[in-house]
Amino acid sequence: MSAPLTPRLLRLAVIEKRKALGLSQGEFARAAGVSQPVMSRWEAGARVPDVLGFSRLMSLPSTGKPALKPKHVCPKCEFSW
Repeated sequence: MSAPLTPRLLRLAVIEKRKALGLSQGEFARAAGVSQPVMSRWEAGARVPDVLGFSRLMSLPSTGKPALKPKHVCPKCEFSW
């Protein structure tokens, strides 16, 4: 039987996944579709990721850097930066 997912285990899973990928908090946050301050709160244990956010994180590839989402996309021309 596996241990229940506690806030502490979620926090450690997020940190472990980011470090395994060799990403900064900002890069990991972008790949997960959240802001860096949100990622910081998850890692500090001040907040717990929602189910969708956590599943996005855990579905990132275990090796190599994932393709990062652009920070901004212009809705008119679809230019991203």
